[in-house]
Amino acid sequence: MQPTFSVLFYPKGSNIDKNGMIPIYSRITIDGKRSEFSIGRKVLLSKWNSDAGKIRGTTSNVRELNRYMGSIRHKVTKLSETLVNTSFTRGF
Repeated sequence: MQPTFSVLFYPKGSNIDKNGMIPIYSRITIDGKRSEFSIGRKVLLSKWNSDAGKIRGTTSNVRELNRYMGSIRHKVTKLSETLVNTSFTRGF
């Protein structure tokens, strides 16, 4: 049976800096177990699109940050697929 897997990005509002910027975190959930980490970038809360899990706008900075989050999602997904395929071929 394949494990359930998801990657989510969200602003964590507990650490607002003096410019109103909030750190962006990523949460990885596998079979209901969560792990989260900061991606090392910040965003204005008013620019965050919760439904899409990314930043609103079309400036080059916004596009670069959304691409960066996409690359993180891609890398985490590929790692998950590799681990799942390895465990199934080894019979774990």
